[in-house]
Amino acid sequence: MAEMFEFRLSRVDLPNEEQIIQKFGLNARVQNAIDTEVIKRMEPFTPIDTGALRDNPILNTTIGSGTIFYKGPYARKQYYIPMNHDQGDSYWFERMKKAGGIEAVLKAAKGAVKK
Repeated sequence: MAEMFEFRLSRVDLPNEEQIIQKFGLNARVQNAIDTEVIKRMEPFTPIDTGALRDNPILNTTIGSGTIFYKGPYARKQYYIPMNHDQGDSYWFERMKKAGGIEAVLKAAKGAVKK
C-alpha cells in the first residue's frame, strides 16, 4: 500500500482566521474554496517529471476535508529533499504560502463567505 503524505490545512495560520470563523463560520463552501485554492496555488511549485505528483492532490483529496493528500512512496521524499527538477522544488506548500498564497487563500475564503 502506498504511503500517504498530507498537508493539514486546519493548522495553517491565515491572517484573521479566527475572526472569519467566529463571524461567518467555516462551512463546506468556504472549506471547498480553501482546499481548491491551495491545490491550485501549489501546482507551479510542485516538482514535475511525469506530472503524477502535480496531479496527486486532485486525485487523492476530498475537496472540503481540509486535508490535502499526496499518495505515493515518493511524495514525502520529493517534498523534504531538494532535487533537480525542471519545474518546482522541495517544500512547495511553504513556497506557495510565501509567494502570496496565504493572501490568495484568504481571498478565496472571503469570496466563498459572500456567496
